[in-house]
Amino acid sequence: MQHCDAFDYWGKGTQVTVASGEPPSVFLLLPSCTASSSSSVTLGCLFQRSSPSSTFSWHQDGKQLSDKGTSYPNIFKNGAFVQTNIITLPRSSWKEDSEYFCKAGTDSSNMMKNKEKTSNKPCLEVTLKPPRVREMFINNQAVLDCDITGEEQAAVTAATVTWTVDGTVVNNGNTRTSIAKQDGHVYRKTSTVTLGQKDWFDGKQIQCSVQQSSDKPPINKAVRLEQKNKTPPTVLVLSPTQQQLSGKNDVMSGVPGDKHLSL
Repeated sequence: MQHCDAFDYWGKGTQVTVASGEPPSVFLLLPSCTASSSSSVTLGCLFQRSSPSSTFSWHQDGKQLSDKGTSYPNIFKNGAFVQTNIITLPRSSWKEDSEYFCKAGTDSSNMMKNKEKTSNKPCLEVTLKPPRVREMFINNQAVLDCDITGEEQAAVTAATVTWTVDGTVVNNGNTRTSIAKQDGHVYRKTSTVTLGQKDWFDGKQIQCSVQQSSDKPPINKAVRLEQKNKTPPTVLVLSPTQQQLSGKNDVMSGVPGDKHLSL
């Protein structure tokens, strides 16, 4: 198996492997997360052989198409030529139950049905975190972070975030969003909303809605305090003893229950 350098023409991250001696293979080129997929469909044809072919043709339901596609330069590796050709079809001609294949010289590719064309996998991953403990009890604020990650920097950068509380949009003055930065093999940015402590303890639903692109549905993540935990905890502040003031003991403060804070 080997990497086909010709796919670098189609952007960073496109990788296809082929085995020596295999017939041409047809596959769908999925659009970028930031591109609209409403107007056209792009197919690719990849094959490897001992001598390059000068002719390509595309066929739909056994009939040759007039568009011969676009061929890319040959790549010679391990004693064989790797060739690629792509064709862009109007979505209107991408017919239900049709079969597509390409021919390179006399070699025909596999058949591909258009039912394989769609992919509903989201371009982004969204994680909504619960309120930060420190701001909740020190500043009486509910501060929540919505993390957005994805493999494409442009998609993460272009994503827009809308915060709502019980369905009401939060004023932009109470939100802020960081710049997308690389974090390992993905890109990440964080949107933060600052609300009053009461919004959280009243059990209101707080939602982070992330719009990926114009033709994709938003990704919604919501969180709220469970009813049994709606009562705010009581913080007891005890005056230190003379012994504690002398520095011989640590001064600790606690919150009744199983949650603890260090003040």
